[in-house]
Amino acid sequence: MKKFVFAVMVFVLMLCGCTAKESQGKNIVKSVASQLEVPENTEYEFDEVLLIDGYVDISKLSVLDLDIEKTFKADDRVLEIEDFIDNQLELTVYDLYHNIVFGDYDSIMNMIGENESLKIAFQNESKDFNDGNYMKEYIMHEINTLTVDDIKNLNEYSKKWIYELITECNIEKYAVVELDLTFKHNEKSLSMLPQLADGRYKRYYVLGKVPESESYKIYEVYWDIF
Repeated sequence: MKKFVFAVMVFVLMLCGCTAKESQGKNIVKSVASQLEVPENTEYEFDEVLLIDGYVDISKLSVLDLDIEKTFKADDRVLEIEDFIDNQLELTVYDLYHNIVFGDYDSIMNMIGENESLKIAFQNESKDFNDGNYMKEYIMHEINTLTVDDIKNLNEYSKKWIYELITECNIEKYAVVELDLTFKHNEKSLSMLPQLADGRYKRYYVLGKVPESESYKIYEVYWDIF
């Protein structure tokens, strides 16, 4: 079992809610909210019991024994992974990047939950990909599934965002996967002056399962604040 030292995260909500809003059309790879100042001494209303009880018991997740190729190449794009995949949730995030590098956006759309804004973002990313505007390299340094104690230790601001997501999307069970990631743009992407330069970042993927469904899908992508 991998050791995970948890730092209290501050989430940036990139695409809010389960319906399309003003954030429609933002590319989730190249557009990110500006440095967000978290208000101090602010009280947020949410049901912490629901937030905690709805979290997956990761100790009960089946441990996977996978022989994943450390380097996957497709045309001029490459995906590398330096860590091990412990469970199906982490495998879902890995598969997302595998499909991005392969350019299989039909499969990606099947991995996304009923969050219209996130679906629109990936649709726009697909258009960019077809126009030759994409990342040429991803390196997945470390991937971890947060524990329920990690969720308890989040600041109130982050808890509010997650609570709103799981209630608006009718998510019965959820989990958050943290990814330590390096990416590099191709030349055309760099010529578009992306908001995020080549570099190493962290992303947080909220995976959820709705009633009468056995599979977990990706409902949101968050960035931490640097």
